[in-house]
Amino acid sequence: MERINELRLKLDKYSDRTPQDELLRELILEICSESVDIPQRRKMVDKLFRKLQLSPKLSKVSHPYYYEAQNETWLWLNKHLHEFNPQRSPIQASLITWVKGHLRYRIQDLYTGKNGKNQNTLPLEALEYSKFYKGCLDGWDAEIERIEREEKQALARAIANY
Repeated sequence: MERINELRLKLDKYSDRTPQDELLRELILEICSESVDIPQRRKMVDKLFRKLQLSPKLSKVSHPYYYEAQNETWLWLNKHLHEFNPQRSPIQASLITWVKGHLRYRIQDLYTGKNGKNQNTLPLEALEYSKFYKGCLDGWDAEIERIEREEKQALARAIANY
């Protein structure tokens, strides 16, 4: 109950008091006050998902893993909606930003998981031996420049071979 009251205070703080924002606020509070296994909660969660899916601000990406990532995001949102912490008004914009961030990371996780390791990752030992780490951000800048240079060289080779 305390968690619901905290969420209510946060939502009240960032609601812009429009009918749409107030309905969304009430829906979130109703969902969070019900147990996960109750059928009424499932109906309310479905209503929230439809609202979010219809929003033009929730980007529809043509990425091959988009729908799988979206399904994982909906499952995550169902379990973690009570953790929603709006950062700005209106609530809908803050909720969509929160969901979009999670969705973007799910797409990245699926992409790197299905295509092996991320190509731009190096073991820490390799960075130490290459004297990459200098104890400051200069090392990061140098590594970013190296990666960008390699990408440009690969692109130039691809164009030359074309």
